[in-house]
Amino acid sequence: MMKPIAINCSHRSTKDIVASYSDGQLALLEFSGQGVMEKCQWKAHDYEAWIVAFDYHSKDLVYSGMFALAVHCFVDDLNRLSNC
Repeated sequence: MMKPIAINCSHRSTKDIVASYSDGQLALLEFSGQGVMEKCQWKAHDYEAWIVAFDYHSKDLVYSGMFALAVHCFVDDLNRLSNC
């Protein structure tokens, strides 16, 4: 697994983490007693995704951004995304 550029932990769960990578991918990760496990990964940007964050008010929103103000919002049930 590549090392992420940015990570964000959900304030709603102590185990949910979202990460961004240099190839434009985002990943939904889960922290457990056995370490960090990848639940799902998807292409979000054509280049480096410099920032990623869970929405504070909705568990179904993840934001990511890259250079030149290219910001994406992923609206989905993150439990469904984990099955991709």
